[in-house]
Amino acid sequence: MEDDKITHLSNAARFFHAQYREAERLINSDNEEDQDKAEEICRELLLEARLPPHVRARCHTLLAVCDGDYLTSYHARTALRLYQEFAADEPHIKVWQEMAEATKEIVKAAEEDWEKEHGTIPPESTEEKH
Repeated sequence: MEDDKITHLSNAARFFHAQYREAERLINSDNEEDQDKAEEICRELLLEARLPPHVRARCHTLLAVCDGDYLTSYHARTALRLYQEFAADEPHIKVWQEMAEATKEIVKAAEEDWEKEHGTIPPESTEEKH
Protein backbone atom coordinates (compact mmCIF):
# COMPACT_ATOMS: atom_id res chain seq x y z
CA MET A 1 0.00 0.00 0.00
CA GLU A 2 1.45 3.32 -1.02
CA ASP A 3 1.84 6.08 1.56
CA ASP A 4 -0.64 8.35 -0.26
CA LYS A 5 -3.34 5.67 0.03
CA ILE A 6 -3.28 5.24 3.81
CA THR A 7 -5.34 8.28 4.76
CA HIS A 8 -8.45 6.11 5.25
CA LEU A 9 -6.67 3.88 7.77
CA SER A 10 -6.97 4.16 11.54
CA ASN A 11 -4.23 5.87 13.51
CA ALA A 12 -2.98 2.48 14.73
CA ALA A 13 -2.86 1.12 11.17
CA ARG A 14 -0.97 4.23 10.00
CA PHE A 15 1.51 3.78 12.85
CA PHE A 16 2.13 0.15 11.89
CA HIS A 17 2.45 1.14 8.23
CA ALA A 18 5.04 3.80 9.16
CA GLN A 19 6.97 1.26 11.23
CA TYR A 20 7.04 -1.13 8.27
CA ARG A 21 8.19 1.67 5.95
CA GLU A 22 11.07 2.34 8.35
CA ALA A 23 12.00 -1.35 8.25
CA GLU A 24 11.84 -1.24 4.46
CA ARG A 25 14.16 1.79 4.42
CA LEU A 26 16.62 0.10 6.78
CA ILE A 27 16.69 -3.21 4.90
CA ASN A 28 17.81 -1.38 1.77
CA SER A 29 20.79 0.08 3.62
CA ASP A 30 24.30 -1.20 3.06
CA ASN A 31 24.78 -1.21 6.82
CA GLU A 32 24.35 -4.64 8.43
CA GLU A 33 23.18 -3.11 11.73
CA ASP A 34 20.41 -1.26 9.87
CA GLN A 35 19.38 -4.49 8.16
CA ASP A 36 19.30 -6.29 11.52
CA LYS A 37 17.16 -3.46 12.92
CA ALA A 38 14.75 -3.85 9.97
CA GLU A 39 14.35 -7.54 10.76
CA GLU A 40 13.81 -6.73 14.44
CA ILE A 41 11.11 -4.18 13.58
CA CYS A 42 9.27 -6.73 11.44
CA ARG A 43 9.51 -9.45 14.09
CA GLU A 44 8.11 -7.05 16.70
CA LEU A 45 5.32 -5.95 14.36
CA LEU A 46 4.32 -9.57 13.77
CA LEU A 47 3.69 -9.90 17.51
CA GLU A 48 1.00 -7.19 17.32
CA ALA A 49 -2.52 -8.61 17.26
CA ARG A 50 -3.84 -5.37 15.71
CA LEU A 51 -1.34 -5.41 12.85
CA PRO A 52 -3.22 -4.84 9.56
CA PRO A 53 -3.08 -7.90 7.29
CA HIS A 54 -1.34 -6.03 4.46
CA VAL A 55 1.46 -4.96 6.82
CA ARG A 56 1.65 -8.50 8.24
CA ALA A 57 2.11 -9.87 4.70
CA ARG A 58 4.82 -7.33 3.91
CA CYS A 59 6.68 -8.10 7.15
CA HIS A 60 6.65 -11.80 6.28
CA THR A 61 7.90 -10.94 2.79
CA LEU A 62 10.77 -8.85 4.16
CA LEU A 63 11.73 -11.61 6.61
CA ALA A 64 11.49 -14.23 3.86
CA VAL A 65 14.34 -12.59 2.01
CA CYS A 66 16.39 -12.07 5.19
CA ASP A 67 16.07 -15.21 7.27
CA GLY A 68 17.89 -18.37 6.44
CA ASP A 69 16.92 -21.99 6.18
CA TYR A 70 13.45 -23.03 7.34
CA LEU A 71 12.35 -19.55 8.40
CA THR A 72 12.74 -18.26 4.84
CA SER A 73 10.29 -20.89 3.68
CA TYR A 74 7.94 -20.24 6.61
CA HIS A 75 7.80 -16.47 6.09
CA ALA A 76 7.50 -16.81 2.32
CA ARG A 77 4.66 -19.34 2.59
CA THR A 78 2.84 -17.20 5.14
CA ALA A 79 3.15 -14.10 2.95
CA LEU A 80 2.01 -16.08 -0.09
CA ARG A 81 -1.08 -17.34 1.75
CA LEU A 82 -1.99 -13.78 2.80
CA TYR A 83 -1.48 -12.33 -0.69
CA GLN A 84 -3.60 -15.11 -2.18
CA GLU A 85 -6.36 -14.35 0.33
CA PHE A 86 -6.19 -10.65 -0.52
CA ALA A 87 -6.31 -11.42 -4.25
CA ALA A 88 -9.35 -13.64 -3.77
CA ASP A 89 -11.14 -11.04 -1.63
CA GLU A 90 -10.23 -8.07 -3.84
CA PRO A 91 -9.59 -9.36 -7.38
CA HIS A 92 -9.84 -5.82 -8.77
CA ILE A 93 -6.69 -4.82 -6.86
CA LYS A 94 -3.97 -6.21 -9.13
CA VAL A 95 -1.10 -5.62 -6.71
CA TRP A 96 -2.23 -8.55 -4.55
CA GLN A 97 -2.00 -10.97 -7.46
CA GLU A 98 1.38 -9.48 -8.45
CA MET A 99 2.67 -9.88 -4.89
CA ALA A 100 1.39 -13.47 -4.77
CA GLU A 101 3.22 -14.28 -8.00
CA ALA A 102 6.45 -12.67 -6.79
CA THR A 103 6.19 -14.46 -3.45
CA LYS A 104 5.73 -17.82 -5.19
CA GLU A 105 9.24 -17.33 -6.58
CA ILE A 106 10.61 -16.68 -3.08
CA VAL A 107 8.88 -19.83 -1.79
CA LYS A 108 10.26 -21.87 -4.68
CA ALA A 109 13.81 -20.60 -4.14
CA ALA A 110 13.60 -21.19 -0.37
CA GLU A 111 12.35 -24.74 -0.85
CA GLU A 112 15.04 -25.48 -3.44
CA ASP A 113 17.72 -24.17 -1.08
CA TRP A 114 16.32 -26.31 1.74
CA GLU A 115 16.27 -29.40 -0.48
CA LYS A 116 19.89 -28.84 -1.58
CA GLU A 117 21.03 -28.51 2.01
CA HIS A 118 18.89 -31.23 3.60
CA GLY A 119 18.16 -33.60 0.73
CA THR A 120 14.41 -33.38 1.31
CA ILE A 121 11.63 -30.88 0.79
CA PRO A 122 11.03 -28.61 3.80
CA PRO A 123 8.28 -29.29 6.31
CA GLU A 124 4.94 -27.90 5.11
CA SER A 125 6.30 -27.49 1.60
CA THR A 126 4.06 -26.24 -1.18
CA GLU A 127 5.11 -29.31 -3.20
CA GLU A 128 3.02 -32.43 -2.89
CA LYS A 129 4.68 -35.04 -0.74
CA HIS A 130 5.14 -38.48 -2.25
